[in-house]
Amino acid sequence: NLIVMVKMIKNSDSLISLGQSETLHLSKFYKHKRIAQIPNGITQNILNYDISKIKKKDYIINVGKICKNKNQLKLIKIFKELNIDLYLVGAYSKTESSYVKLCKKEANHNIHFMGYIDNNSEKFIKLLSHAKLFILPSYKEVLPISVFESIALGTPVSCTRESNVSSYLDKHINYCNPNS
Repeated sequence: NLIVMVKMIKNSDSLISLGQSETLHLSKFYKHKRIAQIPNGITQNILNYDISKIKKKDYIINVGKICKNKNQLKLIKIFKELNIDLYLVGAYSKTESSYVKLCKKEANHNIHFMGYIDNNSEKFIKLLSHAKLFILPSYKEVLPISVFESIALGTPVSCTRESNVSSYLDKHINYCNPNS
């Protein structure tokens, strides 16, 4: 395995780093390689945010592209019936525009479509940190960074096991069934 890895590095055009410290470390050993930094994790602004002064507000938040796999239509129907404010943060799926239209048609005064908000921005951090609950009832997920961000900001999380976070954060998450 090590021999294969060394061959892969030698034959590569560039290396990928997940952050500045990893880039610095790699650059010491691979001076002649291009190192592309592709952050994959919680931003420094979230890690540095003072959560001791956060006052929770009466709303629930969902972060992710508005699309069938994220299951926002079911959330909208539930929160509309419960008359609880739901903030949906995320870009609208271009390939599922009919689903986005259906979500918007189903919504009422307590459903707030926020669109895409940069997760490094003060607006995003405040929305996420002040929420009473972060909810992600997806049918499919890879590894949602928003779950990690929510926990880092002291916001309780409810998501499906389909999100693959159980091996990392099992004791910090309340699991929900996306079909229920």
